[in-house]
Amino acid sequence: MKKYFIKFSKKTNRFSLLFLIFGTAILVNFFKTQITPNSYIEEIISKSGFKTIAVYGQRGRIYDTNNNELASQINKYDFWINTNEYTDLNKNNKLEIAKIFSSVFDKSHEHYLDLLNNKKNYVPLEKNVPVNIAKNIISKSKNIKKLNYDIINSRIYKYNSLASQTIGCIDLNENAITGIEKYFNSELSSNKIEIMHKKGPQGKFYPAEEYNLNEINGYDIKLTLDIDLQNILQNALNQALKETSAKSANGILIESNSGKIRAIASVPDFDPNQYNKYSPNTYKNTVISDLYEPGSTFKIIPLALILESGKYHLQDFIFCENGKYQLPNNMPLNDHEPHGMLTIEHIMSFSSNIGFSKLTDAFSNKELYKKIESFGLISEPDLLINNIANGHVRNSNDWASIDKHYISIGQSISVSNLQLALAYCTIANGGKLLSPQLIEKIYKGDYIHYSDKYNIVREVLSPDICKQILSTLENTVLEGTAKNLGLNHYKIAGKTGTAQKFDINNNVYHDSLFVASFASIFPSDNPKYVLLISIDEPIYGSTENYQYASKSAIPATRQVIAEILNIDDELKQLCLKDDLFKNNEIAIKNETE
Repeated sequence: MKKYFIKFSKKTNRFSLLFLIFGTAILVNFFKTQITPNSYIEEIISKSGFKTIAVYGQRGRIYDTNNNELASQINKYDFWINTNEYTDLNKNNKLEIAKIFSSVFDKSHEHYLDLLNNKKNYVPLEKNVPVNIAKNIISKSKNIKKLNYDIINSRIYKYNSLASQTIGCIDLNENAITGIEKYFNSELSSNKIEIMHKKGPQGKFYPAEEYNLNEINGYDIKLTLDIDLQNILQNALNQALKETSAKSANGILIESNSGKIRAIASVPDFDPNQYNKYSPNTYKNTVISDLYEPGSTFKIIPLALILESGKYHLQDFIFCENGKYQLPNNMPLNDHEPHGMLTIEHIMSFSSNIGFSKLTDAFSNKELYKKIESFGLISEPDLLINNIANGHVRNSNDWASIDKHYISIGQSISVSNLQLALAYCTIANGGKLLSPQLIEKIYKGDYIHYSDKYNIVREVLSPDICKQILSTLENTVLEGTAKNLGLNHYKIAGKTGTAQKFDINNNVYHDSLFVASFASIFPSDNPKYVLLISIDEPIYGSTENYQYASKSAIPATRQVIAEILNIDDELKQLCLKDDLFKNNEIAIKNETE
């Protein structure tokens, strides 16, 4: 018995020893695997349990002043299938796929079956599918293996051509082409970060670290534009373009006391959602980028010089030579309509070239040049956008003997309509030349990266001189060249301009090519807006005489002002001339229609 016990004990001890050795080996291996670094095992676990995923931010959005979203980033889906890899793609599978897609899109089963019969690594079924439609397809196709989709960031411009030249656009590769999109591309652009994801339940990957998506999004931009006012302006410009058969038309609506641009456009325009279908010429906003000889709308500048000097007063008379006059070099100068004795007020109202030419004899070349310079017409406006044109006039030291006479009537000088609109704002706000504003702020959440500030460039005129000029502009609308504006119940001031285009090649003015413009200020006694509209090369020689501002630019202006007053009751009340008309809604309605 003892003999067997000893034998059994030895076997037990051997087994215990083996168990101890085996257990120790397991513990050592476990410790080595779990505790001590092991690059080989780490690599295996990393490949199967973790992966790095690039997370992309969204391009910044663009808003109007009322927070209407003008440009934003959305996701779209491209659905495709690798028919070479999908070996189980039998007739039933093909039919199921065709059924799903044809139920969503207006295409036949056969269309998709033809696509699926192609043997290719990449067979696109549908591209640029909106999110709501894409999710419906994904939901219906859960049981279909290897139906692939790519999520594509896509820029959408919700108002199509409205303000397109200001907003600009980006191409399919997210390269900025023009407008705010280009000027502020670095601020709008998003970033990407690499985020580690770990495998969780059911094999899905989840972020292994926290991140703030807002940090990699681009900055949002809020413009001063009002999309409703923009719509009114662009509709009027398009109608004028159609009626006058003009080459182009442009306009700007700007707050005279702040310099904030509420609407700005030129037509023909383009749709940034389909930018590649339009000529690059339509991307250009001619209000800011094109220079032209303004003609009589420029006459507020010499009039400011005349009144500021104290040599003349508005009621002083000047003989206007019955419409025909010879300049010092014996070159003829004619008025559109003959006039004899006119007060300076009526010289402005009836836009007498002869009257202005004779009045500027009292001033030197340098004095007129300095006044032009003070109004900012030969310096680039401080506006945050590309392609800003800089007005041009030769230095007064280089003027010939008659240049002063031509410049005083808006010839031999080139300006942009932005510059001219700012000059009219100077008259409207009591003499301050302002920097134009297009950007209200650039921001991300609560953080303000940039905000545009009200900026007075310089004091140009006294309020009294501005008030006198405004009175002449009011009279121009009442009985002068703009009397057919027709909004007789409202306090509106303005100046017409009908300028011949200069032929550089032949060094002469065209007989049949004109730019017709009208600059208006309203309400004239307490101005809020300056509106400037130009029609470039309206058809010449028709019975309608569209080459004259009174027949082209003024009707477009009438449409814009009437529609603005119809949506802004407060402004309408401010513009009405007196209480007698404030209750006469029928008369007002008939007048504005």
